[in-house]
Amino acid sequence: MDRKKELYENAYHMASNAVSLTYGQEPDVLDTKGNLAFELGKIEEAKNLESEAIRILKRDYPDNAETQKRIQEFESVLRNFK
Repeated sequence: MDRKKELYENAYHMASNAVSLTYGQEPDVLDTKGNLAFELGKIEEAKNLESEAIRILKRDYPDNAETQKRIQEFESVLRNFK
C-alpha cells in the first residue's frame, strides 16, 4: 500500500470513530468521513454520508445564511462524487 493511501485509511478509521462518538449526528464529521470514503473509492458510502450530513443540517440547524452556505457546500461535494 502506498503512503498516501495508508494515510487516507488511517484518517478514515479516525473519522469512523468520530462518527461513532457523535452518534452520527454531526454534519461536519459525516462530511469529513464522506470525503475520505470518496478518496478511498467508496463512492456509495461517500454519497450516503454526504446526503445524511445535508439531511441533518436541514433538520437540526437554524435556517439562516450560515446553514444555507454549509448545505450548498455539502451539495456541491455530493455532486462531485461520481
